[in-house]
Amino acid sequence: MEKKILFAHILAILCGLIWGSTFIVSKELTGFMSPIQIMCFRLLLASIIFWLVRPVWSFDKRLEPIIFIMSLFGCTFYFYLETTALTLTYSSNVSILTSTTALMSLILMWVLKKEKVRKKHIIGFVMAFLGIVMIISNGVALHLEPLGDCLALITALSWAIYGLFILKYGGKLDTVILARKLVVYSFFTFMVLAAIEGRPLDVEKFSFSGIGGILFLGLLGSCFCEIVWVHCVKTLGVITSNVYHYLMPIVTLILAAVILHENITLLAVFGVALTVLGMTISNFEWKKPSDTAVPDE
Repeated sequence: MEKKILFAHILAILCGLIWGSTFIVSKELTGFMSPIQIMCFRLLLASIIFWLVRPVWSFDKRLEPIIFIMSLFGCTFYFYLETTALTLTYSSNVSILTSTTALMSLILMWVLKKEKVRKKHIIGFVMAFLGIVMIISNGVALHLEPLGDCLALITALSWAIYGLFILKYGGKLDTVILARKLVVYSFFTFMVLAAIEGRPLDVEKFSFSGIGGILFLGLLGSCFCEIVWVHCVKTLGVITSNVYHYLMPIVTLILAAVILHENITLLAVFGVALTVLGMTISNFEWKKPSDTAVPDE
């Protein structure tokens, strides 16, 4: 395996670890902020950092509408639909259904005839998904809520479509500039949602831990991971990159046990092992992805 490919795999794993931990941080912040307000602060901080890192004006009237649409699928729709789904169905259902992103990507790439579906992909994805079901259920029976569950599936589809956009247009811009544009556009759309929500910000309840949480979400969850994820999709392809989404529920489970003192059953432990095995099978001897986009110009 080439060093560039191996490094991209490591970065994708790191993204999965960070994004998995953002659920716990966000849950703590919801004590005094709405999810939309959290995203506004998170994206504002990331936008500022991006501009400090690359203070270069860039505007292409042909690409800007496309990048705006990318920001909708990759951030606005994804987080807003996920948050809405959590109010309409069980959190376990949302976690399971949003983890189908890898399967959604596989189906989209197969339909568009851009990726040959191999047996190891199907076997690995199914094993990993079953493992996620075990992890999330954690010994508790799952229940269906059609509307919320459908929104959770649309959330997964939104992220899969976002990956296809990166694959097609990611090579037309410098990675940092592209990530900056995506974050900035997402910030403005969430500001509109915040205005519609009309919830006042409870400044009195802000604490050092809350500020630390915003810094973590903005610097790592949005700024760092946005750059890294664009690079991973451009290097590994949509399907391979999205396999690492399966890491997120695992990280959330472990942190919930350590920080929130939630119980972990034997079924969940077995689910972790099955998920890791499925991910390994899917990526075993992956040498030259055929769905890799052109490099940066």
